[in-house]
Amino acid sequence: MRSLEELGDRIAAPERDDADPADPVGDGPGEAHGLLADLVRWWSLVRGGTGLGPPDDVLLLRLVPPGPPVPPSRPPVSPAGTQRVSVRAEQPPTDVEECLGWGRSVAETAADTGVDLLLLTVDDRLPALAVTSSYSRTDAVRTLGWPTSGAEDAAWTADVAVLRDLLWRLRSLNHPQDVLEATGSPGLIAGTAVLLASAARRTPVLLDGYGSLVCAMLAARISTAAPDWWRIAAAADDRASADAVAWLGTTPLIRLGITAQDGTGALLGLGVLDAVTAPLGEPGEG
Repeated sequence: MRSLEELGDRIAAPERDDADPADPVGDGPGEAHGLLADLVRWWSLVRGGTGLGPPDDVLLLRLVPPGPPVPPSRPPVSPAGTQRVSVRAEQPPTDVEECLGWGRSVAETAADTGVDLLLLTVDDRLPALAVTSSYSRTDAVRTLGWPTSGAEDAAWTADVAVLRDLLWRLRSLNHPQDVLEATGSPGLIAGTAVLLASAARRTPVLLDGYGSLVCAMLAARISTAAPDWWRIAAAADDRASADAVAWLGTTPLIRLGITAQDGTGALLGLGVLDAVTAPLGEPGEG
């Protein structure tokens, strides 16, 4: 059996305890509504019987492409409570099977060590764009859009060439594992494995940025139950991100036009989750 399908077969959607049907979202003044109410309901489902307050042990996982050594890890922003956030900036292995195993191991180790929320960001823009362009049958120029100034022409031309080469490799491919292997992106490969393995181990995830959204799209093609374990923390305002958000069918917690793939959006999304779930963890609440 293929590695990703094996992970997908282990995933079950979170289930509410029928013996405790109470809705964690109240209807009085000051209660959460709309998107925030949906976030509270999601958190109550993925937490099961472990309490409804904010997460206690958070891992921010940044997957970066091969290159120079990754600098020491630290939170890119410092909202309240980031002392409970561990940060790992990693360059996954380049071999496909090793990369899949590495991603699975990261998720399983996180679950075994008590991590109750994972924040995922994947920095590998062009391979991610190639995946969505291939599925939507969109050419490289339309995907990237035209440069807005002459100073960007050289970089735009180089990006178009890389994207066209990736699209050629992805032609006729449909299965997520085939697509991932053809991109040659360790970040996308590992990120997809992390999402599936985290869902299998019942660890919820906040997605940050376009790369993680593409991993989620691919993982959702493996397991229809897996997306129940994720929410989108933040996404950029560009068309590619908007299309990925629409495909996933989940509204980002924040919309600030953040383009950095360093975990900034994830930590700000964590702040939103903390704000709406803190009352649920207080004595006499929930």
